[in-house]
Amino acid sequence: MDGIIVRGLIAASLCLSLAGCAAAGDGAGIAPTAAALADSRWRVAAVAGEGGRLSDVPADLRVDLAFDVAAGSASGSAGCNRYRASASVGEVRLVFGAVAASKRMCAQPVGGMAVEARFLAALAAVARARIDGDRMDLLADDGAAVLALVRAAD
Repeated sequence: MDGIIVRGLIAASLCLSLAGCAAAGDGAGIAPTAAALADSRWRVAAVAGEGGRLSDVPADLRVDLAFDVAAGSASGSAGCNRYRASASVGEVRLVFGAVAASKRMCAQPVGGMAVEARFLAALAAVARARIDGDRMDLLADDGAAVLALVRAAD
């Protein structure tokens, strides 16, 4: 009888330990659901650059992301050009399909085309998202943030 109790206590403590680790995760935030992203608009605040570090999007450059979950798509401004991509929102994953973008050149602001290229590359690397209030981080498979966004004011 004592062996059964000991095994039960070990199993219970193992479950609690694993649940605690899963709950702690890598900080605050939750994975967004389709309902949380439905018809939402976001301003891109930072984009992964060289070395994978996030760098701020210049204030005079508009990079944004709008979800149309019902249509399974996302669209917005990449900085110089408009873009559209399929968007698949699962329980844990957020994946963007091939991106179609207009092909305008822009000289202003300086560096806008480079930010746009980094943004579109980062979008293709997204595997999941984490929302914390009005902030959303889009993450690669390895958990590294590739885009940092803030909810756009209506």
